[in-house]
Amino acid sequence: MKQVAFVNTAHPPLDDRTFYHQAVSLSARGCGVVIISSKQEMEGVRGGITFDSFDDAHLSQREKVAAIRQRLDKHRPDVLVCDSPLAVVASAGRKHTIIIYDVTEWYPSKKNLAGLSGLKRWMKAAALLALNMYAALLTDRFVFGERDKARPFRWMRWKKMLDVPYYPDLRYIRQHSLKDFSQRVDLLYSGPLSEDKGVFNVLRAATSLACSRPGLAVNLKLICAAGSEADERRYTRWQADLPPNLHVTRTGYLPFEDYCRTVGESHFFLDLRKVDVENTRCLPIKLFYYLACGRPVVYSDLKAIRRQVDPFDFGCLVAPSDAEGIVRFLSDCIDHPDRYRQYAANARRAAEEKYNWGIIEEQFVTFVLS
Repeated sequence: MKQVAFVNTAHPPLDDRTFYHQAVSLSARGCGVVIISSKQEMEGVRGGITFDSFDDAHLSQREKVAAIRQRLDKHRPDVLVCDSPLAVVASAGRKHTIIIYDVTEWYPSKKNLAGLSGLKRWMKAAALLALNMYAALLTDRFVFGERDKARPFRWMRWKKMLDVPYYPDLRYIRQHSLKDFSQRVDLLYSGPLSEDKGVFNVLRAATSLACSRPGLAVNLKLICAAGSEADERRYTRWQADLPPNLHVTRTGYLPFEDYCRTVGESHFFLDLRKVDVENTRCLPIKLFYYLACGRPVVYSDLKAIRRQVDPFDFGCLVAPSDAEGIVRFLSDCIDHPDRYRQYAANARRAAEEKYNWGIIEEQFVTFVLS
């Protein structure tokens, strides 16, 4: 029986991709699986999967690497699946082991360089890029969450590679019956409370919808953690000037299973993130969860979506600041329920036929264990 260790320095131990999909599938095939994450202290066994994770909040990079290596010495895995360059470096140098780099992030990314400018920004970007390439050379195989993030590594043709998109296991997604929206419509945004990820574009669109249809109750649910001080102040100011028929509720991030059980209660899902060089090349993970719920979606017109999701016949792609265009689409669905039901049916069909974990699970398991 092979022993597989997931080494995460960018994702928590109960990450939806790592634990709920990859680790569960490998464990079901009889593998011994341990998750070592530096993002949260967690020890014990859950569903046959071992957790030996720790909190790196007060550790230096050197101490973090040492903590990972100590745990790898204890568990002695045959295969290591790493989520970041640092995880790869910490896992390297072990005899008779295979290192797989699961690439789901940009290095460097905007968040790595936040708050820096001028020479400091360029120096950190160069250092992170060099670390990423060094980790790539140490890696035996690659798993890619999306096509664009694979491009920096495609030249390493001698290494095995596999595309494993962010498709959900449909068993986790609770199906909710389609509700009447002639008197009330429920909208949902799930993501950071930030201008970059589009929460204020969503608020603007919801406000426009409410103002254009004063007889319709518009409920907007935000699932998001605390934002920056500036974004929190802006959100508070926005709340003070809502139309009377717009009701906004906000919760923090939900545990994965709770999220999957409740997310489908809304009529529409909105994700209106800023379209920039990085965002347009990132395939949104939650898109596939929304499709699995069988609901229409309104997304920013991102190149990554156009390249990897075709046809897009379950909603619309828009300029994120085009509140009027978004309201036209939502109103068209509200005024023509048959059209709404067709979008909803298309979404669920796409999830069942093309965008679910069951379609790619066996490829992933074979790739890791071969």
